[in-house]
Amino acid sequence: MYKGYLTGVGIHAVTKFKKGETELLTLEEVQQLDEYVGLLEDGVIMVDIDDYNQAVKL
Repeated sequence: MYKGYLTGVGIHAVTKFKKGETELLTLEEVQQLDEYVGLLEDGVIMVDIDDYNQAVKL
């Protein structure tokens, strides 16, 4: 589902990501950090449902 990870703060990456130029971290590498963000594999879409009312609409 995830092609790799970057260091982050909240929902934002601290590291700039440029495809082919940025080395992504592994899950094992970022699990020791306080915060990190994941980059989804190409073709993967994640739908974020925050509450029951939003879930009912879908």
